Amino acid sequence: MKHFAPLSALASSVALSFVLATAALAAPPQTAGVIDQHGFRLVNTQRSVAFGESQADVIAHVSGVFGSPPTLSQEQCRTGALAQADWGKGLKLSFQDGKLVGWTADPRLEGTYGNRAGTVFGRTVAALRAANPGFMLMDAVKGREFALDGVYGRVLRSGQDATIDLLWAGAGCYRR
Repeated sequence: MKHFAPLSALASSVALSFVLATAALAAPPQTAGVIDQHGFRLVNTQRSVAFGESQADVIAHVSGVFGSPPTLSQEQCRTGALAQADWGKGLKLSFQDGKLVGWTADPRLEGTYGNRAGTVFGRTVAALRAANPGFMLMDAVKGREFALDGVYGRVLRSGQDATIDLLWAGAGCYRR
C-alpha cells in the first residue's frame, strides 16, 4: 500500500516554492564593481565615476552609496597638494583643484571588483602571472609592487599564493 503526503502539505510546499522563486526574481541582481585606470564603479550601482569629475559630485555619490560622509584631509604629495576623502571602507579618493585624480582601495572594500586585467583582491600572484604573460613584481619599501593595465598594486607576503593587499590608480600620496 502506498502512502501519500496529505494534500495540504503538498499545497504548502508548492506555495513556499512559489514565494521563494518570486522573491528571487524580485531581488535586484548583484552587480560587480569596477576599479580601473579611468576611475571606478561601486558594487550595485550603475554610475561610473571617472577621473576629472567634480569633487563635490563624487563625494556626494560615494557618501550616498556608503551611507555616511568621508573623513577629509589634505596632504602635500609629490604631485602637489591633494585633498583626500576616506570612508574607512576600503576606498580612499584623491582630489586636486576640485577634481577626482586618483583612488586607492584595499580588501576592506566589500563586494566583487574587477577590471580587464583581473587585478582584484583575492587573486594570487600565481593567477595573475598565468593570466598576464610578463607579469612582474618589483621590490618596494613595503612589500612588492606591480603595474598592470594602468592599475598599480602591492602584495605584502612572498610566494605564489600571496594576494593583493592594495590597489591604486591615478594620483595619490604613495609612500614607497
